[in-house]
Amino acid sequence: MRELVSLSILVLGAALLGCQAAREWKPTTQAKITGSVSYVQKVALPPNSTVELRLEDVSRPDAPAILIAKDEVPTRGRQVPIAFELKYDSTLIQPSHRYAVRADIVSDGAPIFAAAGGYPVITGGAPVQIAILVEPAGKTARKDATMGPTPPLVGTYWRIFEINGATVVAGQGQHEPHLVLRAQDQRIDADGGLNLLTGTYELRGESLRFGELASTLMAGPSALMNQEKSLQTALRATTGYRVNGRTLQLLDGDRILVRLEAAEPP
Repeated sequence: MRELVSLSILVLGAALLGCQAAREWKPTTQAKITGSVSYVQKVALPPNSTVELRLEDVSRPDAPAILIAKDEVPTRGRQVPIAFELKYDSTLIQPSHRYAVRADIVSDGAPIFAAAGGYPVITGGAPVQIAILVEPAGKTARKDATMGPTPPLVGTYWRIFEINGATVVAGQGQHEPHLVLRAQDQRIDADGGLNLLTGTYELRGESLRFGELASTLMAGPSALMNQEKSLQTALRATTGYRVNGRTLQLLDGDRILVRLEAAEPP
């Protein structure tokens, strides 16, 4: 009888442990893309360089890419190739969609190397291990080199390259997405890629706020129209700014709304 009771206790204990383990076990949805970022130029990376990686849904050519995941890899004095491991939530992936990874190498807040395009991954037979080749930032880097190390906030032509974490779509015609803060009358001239934007701003120390904006009313591709709406919303939400090297960040508290880079007007 004692042996039967002991056996029953052991069976019950094992069952309870099994239930506990079942409650604690959770299926993982995390996946990853691995690879390296390199370039062929015989130059050394500055020690403060960072590799910035973005996994994007690029299924719709007429709409902005949708950010799935991003990561930053500080080089800490290492030279290329720089290995990376970009993790993402696999539940966000749809087999019928197309995905790509983009990479930039940034120093002092400005891109010094960039991939010419996205590298297909995950779906449609694309790999999850890639070797990304980046090129000098090129035309932008050559223009910026003539403008001095740290441009002033007011009076500089700031090219917009990211809004709310989404890469900016190229403008239509002569409409390059940009922002200029004019000293006279504290007015702004801006362009979202389709329409001209004008308005006022108020600058006090590190505080920056924009007033009501007026816009031309040209219609165009949905990607550009949505981008301009996002830009206007971001400008209305701006409470401050940060200039880091040749990059300007428009902020809502600590949240980065818009990223811009100093450049010469086209």
